[in-house]
Amino acid sequence: MPTCPEYRVRLFLSVDLVGSTAYKDGEGNSPDPRSPFPKWVEQTRLFYRDFPETLRHTFETQLIGASLGRDMPEPRVWKTLGDEIIFCTRLQDLRHLSVCVIAFLRTLKSYGEKLEALGGHLDVKGAAWIATFPAPNVTVPVSGAHAPQGDQPDESLELEADENPSRFDFLGKSIDTGFRVSRYSSHERFAITVELAYLLSNVSQQDTLPFNFSYHGRESMKGVIKGRPYPLLSIEADRNSSPGEVRSRERLLNRADSLPVWDFLQAFINQEGIERPILSGVRDPSTTDVLPSLYIEFRKAWEALVKENEQRSELEEQAAVAEDGGVVVDPDSLKAIEEAFNLMVSRVEGE
Repeated sequence: MPTCPEYRVRLFLSVDLVGSTAYKDGEGNSPDPRSPFPKWVEQTRLFYRDFPETLRHTFETQLIGASLGRDMPEPRVWKTLGDEIIFCTRLQDLRHLSVCVIAFLRTLKSYGEKLEALGGHLDVKGAAWIATFPAPNVTVPVSGAHAPQGDQPDESLELEADENPSRFDFLGKSIDTGFRVSRYSSHERFAITVELAYLLSNVSQQDTLPFNFSYHGRESMKGVIKGRPYPLLSIEADRNSSPGEVRSRERLLNRADSLPVWDFLQAFINQEGIERPILSGVRDPSTTDVLPSLYIEFRKAWEALVKENEQRSELEEQAAVAEDGGVVVDPDSLKAIEEAFNLMVSRVEGE
């Protein structure tokens, strides 16, 4: 029996290798004495191998430091796009989100420092967003993925996507927005979407390690809130511990404290009709733990379709029996016959 997919929030973390095009056309195109390929090939291989491994170790260390159980799922590779790796994980609560983002920022820092030590020809930049499932975003199985039990996607499909995101594609407006926003990232700007900033600003008001937010105005992006100006927010990710006097003061021009960010995002979300993500640990007096209306509507539609499919299957089965010369007995008719027989027996016994 299929089970309706549960509401879930997934976090997407993107890391992009910066400067790879110029590197391939310059220093990276020179022969590698340890390989038959140019230098850029080995650097790309190391990126795909070492960054996920470093993130995994950093995440585990961060879990221990935050006194969280090891059952919290780690960010896993969802897909690679050229010189970009995108990770995905199903969020358990606000603390889990905090651990994931901090681990990712620290991995960006350590890997960026490693590239700097190798000559500084390459660098890394990051971005992040969240998306809620199974509505309004959807999970689509690709090659090798488990098919749902019935015609409709069910919880078993979503659970497998949680465990093996690389076997699935995730589609929807939140995913599109995440990719759009990621274009505004840099080695010092960890770009984030409005919904993620809403959650992280809540973390900062509760946590002893607040995130440093920056606001960069608004930009119109194709396919995002119908082209209306969208807030560009980021978390400070500059790896330079001694940026200099001018740069230190320049950062303060765009920096925003978590409370003003929180207030602004609440107003913006209300104005644009953006649905707030529901995640355990969020302190927002304007919301409750009631599931979002989009998910409730999805669940009603899902249950109605499953019931309709079951009824259709029963009719098709009865039709198949009839074609084979069998006798099809309608359950309601059988019940009526049984009731009439019992009534007749009771009358006979009464006589």
